Amino acid sequence: MLSQHLSRARLTHPNLINSTVQWLCVHGALGSYHDPKLAALPTTEGDLLSIVPLIFGLAPAAAWEQPQRIGYPALRPLIEAHLQRMSVPRTKILVDVLAAICDQYRSTNRRGYVFSNAGKYGLRDVRAQRGMYQKLEKRQNGRCSACGEHLRNVTESLDHIVPWRLGGDPLDGSNWQILCEPCNGGKGSLISMLQHQAAHNWLYGQTISTGGHIGREVRYMALRQTPQCEAHPCTANAESNRLVVSLRDPEGLDVIDNLQVLCDQHYLQPRRRR
Repeated sequence: MLSQHLSRARLTHPNLINSTVQWLCVHGALGSYHDPKLAALPTTEGDLLSIVPLIFGLAPAAAWEQPQRIGYPALRPLIEAHLQRMSVPRTKILVDVLAAICDQYRSTNRRGYVFSNAGKYGLRDVRAQRGMYQKLEKRQNGRCSACGEHLRNVTESLDHIVPWRLGGDPLDGSNWQILCEPCNGGKGSLISMLQHQAAHNWLYGQTISTGGHIGREVRYMALRQTPQCEAHPCTANAESNRLVVSLRDPEGLDVIDNLQVLCDQHYLQPRRRR
């Protein structure tokens, strides 16, 4: 018997569908639209992992294909017919959201795209919008959203919470956050870090690092898995403190199960006693 995580039934699960729609809407799939009656917003990596299969699983292949001319083929009839074949209720918001992400995806095909909205925003573009950078900075308390390092101490980069080819650049900032370069490089284009092979300690075929080096992907994964200091009873998190990822056993590999997340104070304590 297949694990429930590999079951086709997940594509028709009402709660997962609502969670997927809610997450995409909150981050700008339909502008600033938000329906509080939908399911709770996914927040943990496990929650996000559960909605990953629905992103590409609920729309037909033709809806993702690069159009030969603007507006063709029409997305809504394709998506509605596909949902009907899957026995998924064809709610307006579900069809609207799927049409929006399919349109963004196919219009950003770098090989001869036909639309004009394929330019990806960066931090310079955000700074050019009056007050937008300050809005994001204030929302994050002036710190990297993932590791809590002060933005003034790092090379900043603009991260798209929903990967750009799906979520685009809503100008209200709902799909943007500011990360330091190491955190943004570690996040990449994944929705959940649990999609990455490093989530399973799987290093097969990779260069094994030595000397205490921690890869960007697994470092970011540790910060998302444990978003506050692990030293009991400390509750410091990235909103107010810098978090440091280190090896539990210095002789072990940089696999997720051998990493710990500590605030500056608890990370430096053992070193001060030496």
